[in-house]
Amino acid sequence: IDELTQQTPLVTELDWVNFSPGSWRQLWSDEADNSPAGSPPRDLEKIFQHVTKQGRAVNFGERILSESQRVTFALEAAGTVVGNQQTTEILKAFSRNSGLISGESIETLALDILNQDFQYFTPVNAGEFPKGPIKAKSDLTLLYLDENLKIGTAPNVYSGFIELFVLEKVATVQ
Repeated sequence: IDELTQQTPLVTELDWVNFSPGSWRQLWSDEADNSPAGSPPRDLEKIFQHVTKQGRAVNFGERILSESQRVTFALEAAGTVVGNQQTTEILKAFSRNSGLISGESIETLALDILNQDFQYFTPVNAGEFPKGPIKAKSDLTLLYLDENLKIGTAPNVYSGFIELFVLEKVATVQ
């Protein structure tokens, strides 16, 4: 990461406008599973995000209920970008009683929530931060961003530890 950031200029707001909107899959992160005690664990291999040009976003993930049953959760967020800092606040939570399906359009799932169609997801009361995700705010420092790759760091809202995120642009769940 140090070598990459030394070889490329800082991410700018124009870079964000040009490259960030679209659907992303988390390739790797050193993020911890901060699930509240007693809640089903997250599958850290199944994390996706869709970002609109207006700075609205939906983050998707799965919780593992049993070996054969998963639930998809989604968090609607709004964000602003200043320089290479993306500030995001979680607004609402949603779920559906199945896991993410290979080949499913991430944008279609996101628009279901953003347009309030609710064909796939149901609004849920997930609680306000710090016991729940609603109103949690995070500042992602964008270290690298192009048409295919997004790399950034952000402090974990619960622990404060800086975590690294590497995402690739994709259209569908994989």
